[in-house]
Amino acid sequence: MENIKNEDAGSRLTAYGLFEVKVSGDGNCQFRAISDQLYGSSEYHKLVRKEVVKQLKEFRSIYEGYIPMKYKKYRKKMAKSGEWGDHVTLQAAADKALTVRSDSMSPQDNAGIRRTMGSTLGFVVGI
Repeated sequence: MENIKNEDAGSRLTAYGLFEVKVSGDGNCQFRAISDQLYGSSEYHKLVRKEVVKQLKEFRSIYEGYIPMKYKKYRKKMAKSGEWGDHVTLQAAADKALTVRSDSMSPQDNAGIRRTMGSTLGFVVGI
């Protein structure tokens, strides 16, 4: 049954021009997946985690309402390697990484706009 599910998921991904990238399930998987999309390798997961925790610290007012515990305790927990990421860390990563910036004052000059490649992250339970 598992192979059928995997084949079905694989064909659905292919239909959209996507493909599966497996990452280690060591508790750092969310950060590894983000690292893979940003840097082309899951090996920068520690850097991604560090930047996410920094984002959480710098923009506490944005994320605090979504945390069901003391915020400082949550930040310390998320700073530990092996701690599973959640919806808040995923949002913080997106907020940190997906920025569009323009160095130009002229609307005709788009040379200063930094564009990022699109990424799709997904998580499948039980496959």
